[in-house]
Amino acid sequence: MLSVHGSHLQALAQARAGDAARAAEAPGLFDRARRRMHQALRLSRAIYGRHNQAVATFLNNLGGLHMDQGHAGAASVLWRTALSIRRKVLPPGDTDLGFSCHNLGSLLLKCGQVTEARALLDEALAIRQAAFAGANPRHPDMIDTARWLAG
Repeated sequence: MLSVHGSHLQALAQARAGDAARAAEAPGLFDRARRRMHQALRLSRAIYGRHNQAVATFLNNLGGLHMDQGHAGAASVLWRTALSIRRKVLPPGDTDLGFSCHNLGSLLLKCGQVTEARALLDEALAIRQAAFAGANPRHPDMIDTARWLAG
C-alpha cells in the first residue's frame, strides 16, 4: 500500500511539474513519494529478505522516481541492484527481468555507456519479443525498447 501511495504521489508530482501554475508543488510531492517508497522497501526487506522479487520491484520503482527527479546516479544504483536480484530469483525470460534490462540500458545509453547499454537493451528486446510478439507484435514495451536500440 505504501508503494502504491508513493506511485500516486509520483504521478501527481509529474503532473504538477508540467503545470506552470503548480510546478512549485512538485518537489514536495516527489519527496513524499520517495519517503513512502523507501518505507515500502524497508518493510519488504524485513518481511522477505534482501533478495526477493518484491524487493526488486520496489527498487525498480524507486529508481524511476529518482530518474523523474533528475538523479541518474541514484537511479543507476537502484536499477543495478534490482537487476542483480532479478537475475538471481527469476527465470531468464521473465518479463520483469526485461523491465530491469530496459530501464538500466536506457539510462546507460543516455549516459554514453553504449556497449553496456546495447547488451542490456538487446536482452530486454529478446525477452519482450519472446513474451509479447505472438499475441501483439506491436506491443508498446517491445516498441519502446526497439526505439532505444535504434537511437
